[in-house]
Amino acid sequence: MPPIINPKICNGCGLCVDLCPMDVLRINGKENVAQVIYPFECSHCGTCKFECESNSASAISMEFPFLGKPYKRIKY
Repeated sequence: MPPIINPKICNGCGLCVDLCPMDVLRINGKENVAQVIYPFECSHCGTCKFECESNSASAISMEFPFLGKPYKRIKY
């Protein structure tokens, strides 16, 4: 899953846009918040979340696809 940006907390600084290695983020001109424009191109590196100035308030959250629910063990 791509990053989920909380528009109420994002301050629109653009740091995540500048640092994203896959270039999947843009600043929305109307609302002045970061927005994911290419969700399927996201590499889940976490740079946007870890470098976010508003990160202490969880402006960006991520759900990594490989950290989902654990597989159920099959009992033989």
